[in-house]
Amino acid sequence: MSSKINNDFLLRGIFKRYVIRVVVITAAVFFATIFISVCLRRWLNGHDPFNYLYYRDLYLLYPALGIWVLLIVLATYRLFKQLVHYVDELQEATSLLFDKEAGAIELSPELAAIAEKINALKAESIRNEALAAQRQKQKNDLIVNLAHDLKTPLASIVGYLNLLCGDVKLSDEEREKYLDVALRKSRALSDLIDEFFEMTKFNLSDLKLEVAECNLSLLLEQIIFEFKPLFDEKGMECKLHVPGKVYLSCDGDKMSRVFGNLLKNAYLHGDQDSTVQVTVEESEAGVTIDFINACKTIPEDALENLFEPFYRMDPSRHAAGGSGLGLAIAREILRAHGAAITAESADNKVCFRLTFRK
Repeated sequence: MSSKINNDFLLRGIFKRYVIRVVVITAAVFFATIFISVCLRRWLNGHDPFNYLYYRDLYLLYPALGIWVLLIVLATYRLFKQLVHYVDELQEATSLLFDKEAGAIELSPELAAIAEKINALKAESIRNEALAAQRQKQKNDLIVNLAHDLKTPLASIVGYLNLLCGDVKLSDEEREKYLDVALRKSRALSDLIDEFFEMTKFNLSDLKLEVAECNLSLLLEQIIFEFKPLFDEKGMECKLHVPGKVYLSCDGDKMSRVFGNLLKNAYLHGDQDSTVQVTVEESEAGVTIDFINACKTIPEDALENLFEPFYRMDPSRHAAGGSGLGLAIAREILRAHGAAITAESADNKVCFRLTFRK
């Protein structure tokens, strides 16, 4: 709509200037002809008492008409020349659109609105290119990280299985210990593969939801109970604050994945012996859920990228770093529900806020 208004404004401006030129030319030729005619009549009256040449001044109409047509043609030529100049300006601006070294594109004042749009498009193109480069770097980092994450548990599994199947005599306690380690590593490997596959699935296809009325209070209690053994390993505790029974229209399985990813994030990055607070608030506008845990304050620039796929705050490898897909998966599921997730961090705490509108 704004583009059509700008085009109409430009057309009206060009047409208005052309009409003004035509009117000025016509008035100038008309009054010049009248003036020359009056002067010629006076001169004839003084030199031709018999008025033999009195009506010869009428022949002024022919040269006047010719001059008027010539000037109109010149004005029209200038109009087309101006239009061609505009086209040349736009072509040059288009050639500079993807030139990052070129500065802001400047056009004629009549094309100021178009220049503004072109510069906005250029800025967006530069941002998209930078974002694409960042995404590519994150994907490359992910491949390296995944290779490490896959190799480490696999090496442990193979090593322990070789011990169990080898000629070395093991006590029942040692055998049980090695089996437990191999099982935990196998589960970690399976979770990593499932998480990567889940993110790939969300990127390649539309997320289909099976929405039903869900008891949010009960769902959160179940998820928190499932994570209790993990939290116990780090001496952590998870407390749920919910005002009675709260119901939410959602896909229960996928929402469980969201809550699980947030609790897993709190476990991986939360401080030892800290408390994770899960608070639910219900209002006329909707439902808000806060996941708060103690950790090192996250910088603002990192907060903006937390929900990007493959992003890790610490690019260095560490076992507890996760794959960088959990929060991205959570955001995609929430977007499919029409909900939003944001992150805030201050005073060595981080808060992930989920907002559901009614």
